[in-house]
Amino acid sequence: MFIKGIVLSTLTAASIICCAGNAAVNTDFKLLKSPTVAQSWSNIGIKNITFSAKDGVKPEIGFACFTVTEGKESGSIRQNIRKSVVKGKKYTLSAAIKGVNFTGGSAGLVIIDKGWKNSVGIRPLKIKNNQWTTVKSTVIAAENWQDVVLVFYINNMTPGKLMVSDIKLEEVK
Repeated sequence: MFIKGIVLSTLTAASIICCAGNAAVNTDFKLLKSPTVAQSWSNIGIKNITFSAKDGVKPEIGFACFTVTEGKESGSIRQNIRKSVVKGKKYTLSAAIKGVNFTGGSAGLVIIDKGWKNSVGIRPLKIKNNQWTTVKSTVIAAENWQDVVLVFYINNMTPGKLMVSDIKLEEVK
């Protein structure tokens, strides 16, 4: 029993250290409840969102994968970060993205206010097939926002895959 406690404490400490400075959690997708559910993230819309705890932009970092097999689909993964973001402060928002047989549609990485009333971030994303590309922007959650939600989304994506890895929202010092 004592050994289990040490292992759990070590894993928890490693998760905290890997994400120190990031206003969002589990952005390396290492904490999975199942291949279709990542801890701290909500899936909205698209039917085929899967997660892997490894082989993202770096072998030790995971990724989320949006897959469209026919027609067009839209959807997102999102995380409420209002308790970890100081409204009015500047943050650097970044992520690594990669397409696999990506043929069309748009995608973005944004922070939004309640009900999408306001949003700031990176859109549309320039997606390269078979190559991880890092995107980055400076954003501010306005002081009058009621909520702050981190969202990676696709809109009218046609058949193919789009992956996101290593999402970060770090305060500019």
